[in-house]
Amino acid sequence: ASTDGSARLADGSIMRLQLAPDGRLRAGVEQTIRVSVTEAAGAPARLEAYLGMPAHGVVTRLDGSVYVHLHPMGTITMAAQDAFATRDRGDTTNPGRLLPADHSAHMQPRADTMPSVIEFPYEFPRGGSYRLFIQVKKGGRVQTGAFALTVADSVVSRNE
Repeated sequence: ASTDGSARLADGSIMRLQLAPDGRLRAGVEQTIRVSVTEAAGAPARLEAYLGMPAHGVVTRLDGSVYVHLHPMGTITMAAQDAFATRDRGDTTNPGRLLPADHSAHMQPRADTMPSVIEFPYEFPRGGSYRLFIQVKKGGRVQTGAFALTVADSVVSRNE
């Protein structure tokens, strides 16, 4: 696992991790974990949809007490995402029930290109040593970047 904020992927491209503005992770605070993928020469990588998304991630605490699968839009289920999208489109029946989504699209990845910079919202539950694994699809192959993270315990304000 990389501790310097970058990981070389199997095809030679580079995945870079960008953390909070000051570079520190704190427990109990929602943060944005941002990764960017570039070709070895530095150009933005051409990523493909992987299971319908730009990337997938896993955060695990070294003691095994935390294991979370991350999605770029947050850690909600595909069913919940579909329900919100259906509601937002207004796809309802006369009694007001949501019409079920067609899940056939999940069986085959979309052909369009995904962004080379991906953001994951996440709040670490407590301080400690973690590993972050981010998977992207590039050139028809799933590639994994691995990172070692240290998360500081949250600081409680005396005014709270």
